[in-house]
Amino acid sequence: MSLPLGLTPWRIDLRRQLKELAAQGITVLISSHILADLDDICTRVAMISGGKNATDAEGNSLIITLQARALRRTVYEVEVLGDAVQATQLVREISGVKVLEQHQNRMVLEVEGETPQAFQLLRRLVMEGIDVVQFARRVTTLEDRYQQAFGGKPQ
Repeated sequence: MSLPLGLTPWRIDLRRQLKELAAQGITVLISSHILADLDDICTRVAMISGGKNATDAEGNSLIITLQARALRRTVYEVEVLGDAVQATQLVREISGVKVLEQHQNRMVLEVEGETPQAFQLLRRLVMEGIDVVQFARRVTTLEDRYQQAFGGKPQ
């Protein structure tokens, strides 16, 4: 049997056991720098670096609820025909949508809510004359969130 890169039999067994404990309603506190494992196992994560917990824009402690995060905010990559400047300006006027990145003909957007909100955004872009070439959901990992919070890779 071939194992995924970096996964040893003991890590696979530990992940299985932790998932079983969670299914039984047992709370387990884990400290790890292996964010892929935490993404797969945990329901809530606090990110700490250099003894400091990440905070949001208001200075509140950032504790990520993994099961609900996809329901609250979803990241989309949007590619348009031509320059994305006009599309970016339009998106900035839409409530619940945040521009994370904008490069030439591509934008990365964070949309509050679920699929209906993303569909409304896409419809608005098209109705405003923006030629959308690609509109794809991007899966956000804990690694991505760590880099947003602390500006680098976990240590």
